[in-house]
Amino acid sequence: MPRRHRIPVAVLLLALAAAVGCRRAKPATDRPVSLGQQSEVVTLDPTFADGSTFSALSNVFDGLVSYDGEMRLRPGLAATWKTPDEKTWLLELRPDVLFHDGTKLLASDVVKALERARHDPDSEVQSKVWSIAEVTAPDDRTVKITTSKSNALLLHELTNVLIAKGATRQEIEERPLGTGAYRVAGWERGAAVALEAFPQHWNGAPPISRITFVTSGEGDVAVQALERGKVDVTLVPARTILQRSNVSFTVRDSLGLSTQYLYLNTLPSAGRKSPLTNRRVRQAMSLAVDRRKIARAATGHEETFAAQPVPKTVFGYAANLPPPLFDPARARQLLAEAGYPAGFDIVLAHRRGVETEKLAGKLKEMLEAVGIRITLQPMRWPEMIDRMGGDDRPLDLFIGGWNFDTGDAGSFLRDCLRSRNLEERAGLFNWGYSNPEMDLLIDESTAAFNAPSRLVRFEKVMKLAAEEVPLIPLYNEPDIWGVARDLAWKPRIDGRLLAAEMSLEPPPY
Repeated sequence: MPRRHRIPVAVLLLALAAAVGCRRAKPATDRPVSLGQQSEVVTLDPTFADGSTFSALSNVFDGLVSYDGEMRLRPGLAATWKTPDEKTWLLELRPDVLFHDGTKLLASDVVKALERARHDPDSEVQSKVWSIAEVTAPDDRTVKITTSKSNALLLHELTNVLIAKGATRQEIEERPLGTGAYRVAGWERGAAVALEAFPQHWNGAPPISRITFVTSGEGDVAVQALERGKVDVTLVPARTILQRSNVSFTVRDSLGLSTQYLYLNTLPSAGRKSPLTNRRVRQAMSLAVDRRKIARAATGHEETFAAQPVPKTVFGYAANLPPPLFDPARARQLLAEAGYPAGFDIVLAHRRGVETEKLAGKLKEMLEAVGIRITLQPMRWPEMIDRMGGDDRPLDLFIGGWNFDTGDAGSFLRDCLRSRNLEERAGLFNWGYSNPEMDLLIDESTAAFNAPSRLVRFEKVMKLAAEEVPLIPLYNEPDIWGVARDLAWKPRIDGRLLAAEMSLEPPPY
């Protein structure tokens, strides 16, 4: 789910040095590189959906398909694919791909990994394989996927399903075996993950031999980590960079695919009735939030405020939808109409960190101005993840982000706005909102292979979301990276830190 920050300037994206499948020629260097992230690597199991964890593990495990730096689909473990019909996908694996233990990747290994992604209770990528009805291996190099429904986004969703050898999370954590450019050399839970280059990778050994993923913190803490040489790459806030004339590192930005939200939990639980089930209350909260002020504080530019649930960089954005209003007087009126003339008390949870705590403080100030009394609850990220959808100790309000790593609104809408249906793997990150009209529009968009037809439905979803307020979009997070001066790297639009795309030699451009 979560991630990021940038200023809106044009960027040159990473150009691939060679065609897909061409092996790297440069040898690895011995200088270790430290990659900083705002959140810790929670597990070594790649079916975990957290953004920081997934970014790190994308170096260890490969997917059947992947994206280049510009979010274009490219082959991964699957060299080619074809669709005899809209419900059948045949993917041919690359020859001679090796796991980190030296064993050869077979189609049966892919079948086991996809089945685990579909059925293991620990899997958090079930929403990415929701449409798969059956997956088989006709031979050692062919994977056949049959879907229950037409799903135009299947290949895009598979970019988020990484192939690991292992039947359980515990087994994978004890012996993480992937086919990626790096293998795990050590893991200190809650602190750091050390990786070393895998020389037998199907795309050749990566240029940097040793990397470590660490938690770099946020804001000035991240900047200080860069300046002191504790990290070579990390996200830095636009506010900090704009205020500083000289920095000892290079600043690079990318378009970004992330949005920060105020999530609203309306799931029922024993002895609990939430005011958030009332649409007028949700509308009032939306009107109480000055998104432009929040965006300006977070990114340095109020133009990054979130006008709707998806950012402009994502297919599905409704260009003609009016932006949300900031109207505290109307918000107080709606609260009174909803039966809360004196307001109410509620807890707002947020991840620990300087920048997130500042955001939480601003939201508290704005909501309390209309009568909603907020108690802030800072939490470690793993604890927040455990409690987000829990029925015993639910989080009523919490701040979280979404990275649109398919470049399309479809997965987000199915995961976050469609009614929760565990059998269909829908609404897995939807904390209670349900609307049959919304469900129908999302389902129709999923089945539509025709892009204009899908966009029409997406635009209707955005209009309905503006009326219903199932969650409150706050601001879009452009990515601003601080990069050590001797590290050659161009940020990706999806924000992933792939060390195989980095080098300690100046790139030839």
